[in-house]
Amino acid sequence: MTQKRWFQTAVAVIFTLIIILLLIQLQGIFSPIFTVIQTIFVPLLIGGVLFYLTRPILHFLMNHKFPKWSAIIIIFALMGLLIWLFYILIAPIVTQQVNSLIDNAPEIINTVEGYVEYFVTQREHMPTAVQDQISNVSGQLTDWASTIGSGIGSFIMSLFSGVLALVLVPFFLIYIMIDHKKFAPFVSKFFSGDRKAWVRKTLGDVDHTM
Repeated sequence: MTQKRWFQTAVAVIFTLIIILLLIQLQGIFSPIFTVIQTIFVPLLIGGVLFYLTRPILHFLMNHKFPKWSAIIIIFALMGLLIWLFYILIAPIVTQQVNSLIDNAPEIINTVEGYVEYFVTQREHMPTAVQDQISNVSGQLTDWASTIGSGIGSFIMSLFSGVLALVLVPFFLIYIMIDHKKFAPFVSKFFSGDRKAWVRKTLGDVDHTM
């Protein structure tokens, strides 16, 4: 029976589920590792996409007798120009909306405080159902305050990750531009046998298609 395909498949599924369960139970231990991998993978992915988008320009410049380093510098200058134009077009709109929100914030806060104060002072004269609703709203406001606090922490972490990505993306992009032919062998060395050949073939097909 152990030689039957259905039995081997069932055993493989069971072992896979056990491994997934163990990973879920130990996610606190592996969380820093996953965070590091994610922090590196996203900039690497963005760098790879930017490489394929800019490779025609790189080949065009090199075919016109530009050294590779000069071509890379020109590409980064063009990307910087595009980012600057995007900033010029979008930044005023975003700034206007943020300033409008900041200017209206005191009025909004005063209005909300007025409603809250009114309901609190008139609470004893209201029906029991309304009093219960006010208590529920007060509890929700407390929960929202806690959510805002955790949201600020998440925003700071996201901001840090974004800044780190801005630093790593150009680094990976330059590396891929200079030694992109070594990228597939570098990735495939982490595999062996048929998987290694499959990874190299897949990356080669993707490179050829792009």
